[in-house]
Amino acid sequence: MEFINHITKESYTGKNLELLSKTGFSGEFLTFNQAFKVGGVVPKGTKSVASLVRFLNNDNPKKAQFKRFAVFHISQIEFNKES
Repeated sequence: MEFINHITKESYTGKNLELLSKTGFSGEFLTFNQAFKVGGVVPKGTKSVASLVRFLNNDNPKKAQFKRFAVFHISQIEFNKES
């Protein structure tokens, strides 16, 4: 199974790969903001499939910072068919 970001086309790695493999989905994923930027809509009430982690580059390596973000499977996104 492959897990890639719909926008960047990059594969997820590390712990994020493990989290996505437990979702039962494979293929392409994107965040709420990424869906919005490409003309998609996350329907009201739709739950994200996973909460992934991104390492934020920090000048102080002893204080690592991480940001969590929710991702949705491409099948959960509604795209405007008129475009």
